[in-house]
Amino acid sequence: MRLDIDEKAYRSLENIERELQDSEEREAYLPVNPDELDLKIPPHCGQVSDCQIRVYLREEDDSGLFHLVGRRAGGDGLVYTNAVMLRTVAS
Repeated sequence: MRLDIDEKAYRSLENIERELQDSEEREAYLPVNPDELDLKIPPHCGQVSDCQIRVYLREEDDSGLFHLVGRRAGGDGLVYTNAVMLRTVAS
């Protein structure tokens, strides 16, 4: 699976990262509509539903990472993208 995010979504993720760093929470979920994402799904996976972007803080240095979490529409199996460090996206 491949997920591309636009500038507006990236800024939202940055804001969530800062909010997490200023709180006691270690993760947050942002519900998203899969039809509004630039999401490339392998054909064998099928459609996904119940999509959320999970933003969490790395234990070592509180840097933010994110990945997409969803479910296969047909079989309800869990699917997700690899985690990406927020600061590497804008590089």
